Amino acid sequence: MLGFIGAVVVPMGLTSKARTVQLVKPVDPDVAALTGDKAIPIGNPETTIVTDPAAFVEGSPDPNVQWVDQDYLKAKGIYPLQVKTVEFISSMTKLGSAAGALVALAVFLFSRRRLCGAGHASAPVR
Repeated sequence: MLGFIGAVVVPMGLTSKARTVQLVKPVDPDVAALTGDKAIPIGNPETTIVTDPAAFVEGSPDPNVQWVDQDYLKAKGIYPLQVKTVEFISSMTKLGSAAGALVALAVFLFSRRRLCGAGHASAPVR
């Protein structure tokens, strides 16, 4: 039961910190002056949990997507946690908790029947 509660509460706390981010590799200021590009995008935007405010970089053309410096994350050993990973682990924990609860209920009902004497053959009536 505790695992099920944790699988509901913990993801709510984590996903409240989630942002749509684009990993980028900042370019040299001289190159940026020539090309106009402040950073090179890496991959596609993802909804992730990044809690270090120093990892964010200004200059995203999309107001709904924040840029995150991949070099900074690597240097600090920070691995952004994707929300879809949190949701997957949460659903698997809920499923495991539900299965455990069903097994516990079956064991309880089976042992209760055995303790109460139900299921034993009674003596024939004469």
